[in-house]
Amino acid sequence: MRQQVKIQIPDSYKENELKGLCKVCGKHPKDFEKGRRKYCSEECSKKYQDCFMYWSILASRTIKKNKVCKICGIDEELQVDHVIPVAITGEVFDESNLQVLCKVHHLQKTKKDLIEIKRYKKGDTKLT
Repeated sequence: MRQQVKIQIPDSYKENELKGLCKVCGKHPKDFEKGRRKYCSEECSKKYQDCFMYWSILASRTIKKNKVCKICGIDEELQVDHVIPVAITGEVFDESNLQVLCKVHHLQKTKKDLIEIKRYKKGDTKLT
């Protein structure tokens, strides 16, 4: 299953959802097209979906932007890493928390992150 990323959801969409209206345009459910429950129309459904992208697209964009491993500078076997582990921040798709690493350095960083996560879960909130 491909993982989706929230890009930017307007506050009005959230407000409409809380009121039980079409998330995009704010229409009341009684005015929805037949068979629709969350969005009044296919157009509104597609407009809402435009607020999302897939992780693969975000990762690809991050690699294209940074081009080399942040640690060693090579440009082969590049992967996207979370600077602060997701298990600590909860921010999976925060672009400012992403960096490009080669496969070797990503594995090394992941091992270090696992230790950090264990410490964090035990109550040590200082990140090293």
